[in-house]
Amino acid sequence: MATARSKKAPSTQPKPRTIDIEVNVEEFTAGDYEILLDWTTGNSQGHTVGEVFDILDRLVVGGFRHRKLIDLKGVIKTILEKVMEYTDSKN
Repeated sequence: MATARSKKAPSTQPKPRTIDIEVNVEEFTAGDYEILLDWTTGNSQGHTVGEVFDILDRLVVGGFRHRKLIDLKGVIKTILEKVMEYTDSKN
C-alpha cells in the first residue's frame, strides 16, 4: 500500500544568521594589546586594538547586511570591558 506524503513548500524567508565574536585580550607588546577575535565563521585571529576598530569600521561602512549580522555595540563594549579587565589584573 502506497502512502502519499505532502511536501512542505520551501520557506521564502531567509533564516536569521548572526556572527558571534568571542573577544579575548592579551598583552601584545609593552603597552599595546592584542585582541583575539574568534569568529563563528571559523576565523580566529589576533589583532591590535587599532586593527580591531578598523575591522569594525569596515563592517559598518560595508553596508546594512553586516550590521544586521553583528552586534557591533556589543562587540565594542566587550572589547573595552576585556581591555579594562586585563589592565586591572596587571595592576
